[in-house]
Amino acid sequence: MITRREWVRGASLVAAAMSVAARPLSAVAQTPRKFRIGVPTWIGYGALYIGRDKGFFSGLDVELRRSDDSNVFNSAMLRGDLDGYCTTLDTFAIAASRNVPGKVVYLFDESAGADGIIARDGIKSLADLRGKTVAAQTGNPNHFFLLYLMSTANIAPSQYTHINLDADKAGAAFVSGKLDAAVTWEPWLSRAKEQGKGRLLVSSKDHPSIMVDALIAHPAVMKRRPEDVRSLVNGLTKAIEFWQASPAEANAIVGKYFSLSPEAVGDMVGGVRFLGADANRQYLAPQGQAASTLALALKIWREAKLIKTMPDLSSATTSDFVR
Repeated sequence: MITRREWVRGASLVAAAMSVAARPLSAVAQTPRKFRIGVPTWIGYGALYIGRDKGFFSGLDVELRRSDDSNVFNSAMLRGDLDGYCTTLDTFAIAASRNVPGKVVYLFDESAGADGIIARDGIKSLADLRGKTVAAQTGNPNHFFLLYLMSTANIAPSQYTHINLDADKAGAAFVSGKLDAAVTWEPWLSRAKEQGKGRLLVSSKDHPSIMVDALIAHPAVMKRRPEDVRSLVNGLTKAIEFWQASPAEANAIVGKYFSLSPEAVGDMVGGVRFLGADANRQYLAPQGQAASTLALALKIWREAKLIKTMPDLSSATTSDFVR
């Protein structure tokens, strides 16, 4: 005997099926597919907001989940609660060493002056940082930049005092006179000079391809939904092209999500170099710049004892989804 509950459930299923059948096929096909992305609070990832607002993602419902804690994204990727996340190549190397699934499918930009070291006026070179206090947030991109720069000058971490502060706190502490040097970004790079507190010792403008913003996709999603990943990447390419062609409108779109004026957004992105489709294909090739930066990151993080195992990242990048 069919129970009342079974009948109601069956009737509901029939009604739902009839409703779908009654809808035009085009309406069914155009139902947005959700794509969940973890994204830090950094305007370098602004192409995601532009692409979503301008409808560049070809039927994808791009859900952006903001957090500045990389552990949140790592845990979500391990659980399968995210389809991808944004981070720098150096931080991705740390995540990979902890068996967090992911593959680099797109590069937004590279720092080209947006990051740097500000130092007291008496400090003229990296060599002068021996014995000094230098602030950078442990395990973060500004720490990676510091370790990289010091390695180029043959300065070991034991030869200076590292203070663990994020980029904003490091900049503020430097301007207040509490540090000899700090790895930070704008507006602190300019503010230190304007207030007569110090000078820009070195910036990422002189060291391209070291600090690179990337989109990491979950391998399971890449396998099950390759067309969605391709739609996302192609939409980001369009967004970057739009940003370059119509900076005023693009800056206004990005600014509303960060409570910034279009002018402030323009100033901040002035220190990055956007990476278009051609650059992505070159950087993401098997022996491309992204692979070199990842190898460098693993070496530096291992020497700093911030990773215990060296993951195989020989196939951690792909240009297959770039049009």
